Amino acid sequence: KPRVTEVPQGSRGVMIDDTTSLRWAAFDFPASEISMAALRLQKAKTFDDFRGAVTRFGALDANWIYSDRLGNIGYQLGAPVPVRDFDTYVRQKASDPRAVWRGYRALDETPHALNPAQGFLASCNNQPVAQKAWPYPIPGFYDPYRITRATALLQSRRTPDEMRAMQLDLTSGLSTRWKALAAEGANAAGLQEEARMLAQWDGAMTSDSKAAALFAVWWRELPHAIFEDELASDWGLGRVLLDEALTTNAPAIDDSRTPNVETKVDMSARAMREAKPIAAGRTWGQACTLLVKHPLSRVKILDRWLHLNRGPFPGAGDPGTLNANFHGYHEASHSFRTAIGPSMRFVLDWSDVDAFTLTGALGQSGNPFSPHYDDFLEMARHGEAWTMPFTKEKVHARKASMVTLTP
Repeated sequence: KPRVTEVPQGSRGVMIDDTTSLRWAAFDFPASEISMAALRLQKAKTFDDFRGAVTRFGALDANWIYSDRLGNIGYQLGAPVPVRDFDTYVRQKASDPRAVWRGYRALDETPHALNPAQGFLASCNNQPVAQKAWPYPIPGFYDPYRITRATALLQSRRTPDEMRAMQLDLTSGLSTRWKALAAEGANAAGLQEEARMLAQWDGAMTSDSKAAALFAVWWRELPHAIFEDELASDWGLGRVLLDEALTTNAPAIDDSRTPNVETKVDMSARAMREAKPIAAGRTWGQACTLLVKHPLSRVKILDRWLHLNRGPFPGAGDPGTLNANFHGYHEASHSFRTAIGPSMRFVLDWSDVDAFTLTGALGQSGNPFSPHYDDFLEMARHGEAWTMPFTKEKVHARKASMVTLTP
């Protein structure tokens, strides 16, 4: 088991196995500074105030979107960007003086935007800048899928109702990009019915879609087909490289164990043959489920007594949908289980702040005996929004109860 110790000589980070040291920017920001940044954010009145606050949270947050009642919109990368003169994807020698951070980029050198000509801003854990046009590298593993869907919809959708509909969108940027390859693979594998189903599919990861389930299983099996020859039983590590390998037709696609040169269609067919019996004609809601777990439900007797968990419910969405569903795979049941989804959704129109709408994931109380323990759950599952007024008069007019704290 790796042994983790502090890195000596004033470098904030960790050391694994006494051979590899890692550095995390968050260690360079004291808790007092992070607390002050939170206070400054509450008092921000301009975009510059906002930028100065959100870039002092260490590495706790990445992307921040700004808007104000004057109609300004802005973006700021919150995470600090170290100044580095080396390839961050390659292990460096500790003896090389160039393998050291030289502080952080100045605020005006970090990715940001204010009132862009396109008239909107979106952030979905994507690459924040056009890397080839940016003066220095901003390495990382970014999501290329949801931002494409958001950008397409934002070309014509701007009203509050349209924003709420966007948040519930189940058309996957992932499936839209690769469903044709899945259909080609099914055809090459002699699975004509599946090929037709995938070719006619719109890419929506709805709970009643059999094509969505087949695609999800195929996408999971595809790195097995492509990377098993190089990585053996560790083929799952190839998932982070899958999109890049397919996009560039990387040499890794060929199976080095055979005399033939396999194409990505060949690998798609191989994965589809494995995927069909696993999908087994199920819909996506049957193959993927959501179980909302309370932390104390690990104690089985408490869960049975207090009824802490909710579900399972049929799943919808995937990592490429705006209504995101990040799931894991359960080998024993050959099914997917939702691990992460939207924690909340809100829509704000500065011209009518009392029409602010909010949808949570479960409820407003961690107490299972409270009527508010899961009062948001059905609303969240069915895409309903709760209007939450801002002005004091409107809040008091809609209150169900009030707690008064007396010194």
